[in-house]
Amino acid sequence: MDLFFENVPVAKKKRAHFHRFMQDIHERIHEVKTYRPKASGVDEVAEALTKEFELLCFDEFQVTDIADAMILRRMFTGVCDVLRGPVPPTHQLRSNLFLFPVHHPITFTKEDP
Repeated sequence: MDLFFENVPVAKKKRAHFHRFMQDIHERIHEVKTYRPKASGVDEVAEALTKEFELLCFDEFQVTDIADAMILRRMFTGVCDVLRGPVPPTHQLRSNLFLFPVHHPITFTKEDP
């Protein structure tokens, strides 16, 4: 992941620990809903993120919360994700409870050199 992130020719990129990223997303959604109670918050936050970066790389990607899965499904449908975690995403997202589409994932697991 380090080599990929350092060398990918994308100017606006972000690398984040998955759980810290989701904490930030929940805070942003709460902030949107505080000022606009009828807004979902997810769409507004997703729009803001597209202005912050073009590439998002997750470290320790692991979805264990249904609310996170629902948010991720709405935010990242149809994008290419770069994920690194203890379990390949195709295995951890197999449950219908946490299922969301990961299109063309580039995965790095602990077995990768």
